Amino acid sequence: MDHAVIDTAETVEAPAQRAPRARKINIDREIYCPHSVRARAGDISCDHDFDPAPTVKQATFAIWNCTRCGREFRYEVWSAVQSSRP
Repeated sequence: MDHAVIDTAETVEAPAQRAPRARKINIDREIYCPHSVRARAGDISCDHDFDPAPTVKQATFAIWNCTRCGREFRYEVWSAVQSSRP
């Protein structure tokens, strides 16, 4: 055992063992105003995960719902934000 080699390689987790990384909202800032966001319901402390496309899409706003807790995030389109100013 004088020449024994110890394997010091780190163990690597299989992809199935790792928790999937949360997907964040990637809004088109040319269409949606990031400052107009309104959130409601769901778990405020959740590490939110979203589908790439909005859950609801209207002419003046879009809503993304967290796939984990259901929290709703609503963004207005720029034209709606600008027309609501005096």
